[in-house]
Amino acid sequence: MQSESRNENKDHDFDVIIVGGGMVGATLALALAPLNLSIAIVEAFPQGASQPSFDDRSIALSLGSKQLLEQFGVWRSMASSVAPIEHIHVSDRGHLGLCRMHAEDVGESALGFVVENRVMGQQLHEQLKQYETITQFVPAEITDYQCRSQAAQLTIHHLDQSKRLRSKLIVAADGTHSPMAQRSHIGFQSFEYGQYAAIANIATDKPPNGWAYERFTEHGPIALLPLVRDRYSVVWTVAPEQVSELRDSDDSEFLKRLQQAFGYRVGRMMKVGQRQFYPLTQRRLLRGFDLRLVFVGNALHTGHPVAGQGFNLGIRDVAALVEMIAMTRYLNEDYGSQTCLEFYWESRQTDIDETLAMTETLVRSFSNTNPALALGRNLALLALDKCSILRNGLAEVAMGKRHDLSGLARGIPLSELHRQPKRDGLAARLLKQCED
Repeated sequence: MQSESRNENKDHDFDVIIVGGGMVGATLALALAPLNLSIAIVEAFPQGASQPSFDDRSIALSLGSKQLLEQFGVWRSMASSVAPIEHIHVSDRGHLGLCRMHAEDVGESALGFVVENRVMGQQLHEQLKQYETITQFVPAEITDYQCRSQAAQLTIHHLDQSKRLRSKLIVAADGTHSPMAQRSHIGFQSFEYGQYAAIANIATDKPPNGWAYERFTEHGPIALLPLVRDRYSVVWTVAPEQVSELRDSDDSEFLKRLQQAFGYRVGRMMKVGQRQFYPLTQRRLLRGFDLRLVFVGNALHTGHPVAGQGFNLGIRDVAALVEMIAMTRYLNEDYGSQTCLEFYWESRQTDIDETLAMTETLVRSFSNTNPALALGRNLALLALDKCSILRNGLAEVAMGKRHDLSGLARGIPLSELHRQPKRDGLAARLLKQCED
């Protein structure tokens, strides 16, 4: 990896420019690296603690995401820092309904994994350093963006110099409220949940032993995810009026309030780390691409953290985009063309729609205090707990196993994609187009 400082005030040509060097952007660069492309990463924040993507939050990685990270060469370096989710316990506070899922019931050693953002960010950037084909402009400010039919151009301010970067394709991985989407005037749908997520790591007097918990309350869900070193990552959904009180309370008072809301299934809560609070929104672009520009991750879609699907959905964007680029290069086609970008966007819409809809249904259903709805959802939880077919089917979804995903996301190695194009997928459509 290069940190760009040479050839100031000159044009720089790259095969792909990635705007955003956070979790999704860095993963995309590493996923593209085996294709021997020249890649630029343009990131507004300096590397280190100030990078908002690598904060104190944690990521719940589905089994499917873990397998993709293995393909991208990322998993091995971070494996010792992840905690497996071997069991999931779902309950509704004040009611009898609960559901338990176990990895062994679906023939897996884990249903998913949990890693701290900061730890994963460090590992990603260590991996980036191994590639001479990846150049980072960090920190850099985008001052101008222009698009033509054959190429896109960014003008950036970096190291006190103005630089022009050109490419066939710009990938926006610049997060929720994407500045690149604003520059492109792409419309979006958005609404506020009227809730905040209180984020912290805690220690209890009982080790997690691979258990993850999702407890629904009248204010929203509380998730406790196992971390290495016998800790839990907490995502506690609270009302806006609770934020200042919880932020200003001392550790013992915060733990007391959390214990009251969650209960004692994890034992007594003993210690809490740094607390952070984030407003919860759902936001999605109406179109995932523009001229020589495409969107991935939170820049394309942001949802409620209730099901822990944010990064998993984003890494499936990465897989679909990498597959499209790999196939078009194999076919000697232009991967930045409108046709190819539209294929990418069409390949992602169903997964995005269904994942956000599932998340929204969970939030609305379990936050509603209507007695009839409460009875219905608790009967549903009990049915899931007792019926292995239903329960294991839900576990398969949670693990990221879908039949309609890209070849990469279904486990086909990058080098084999052109030999095994999915019959109704992007690779097959591109092959058919070239044959026609």
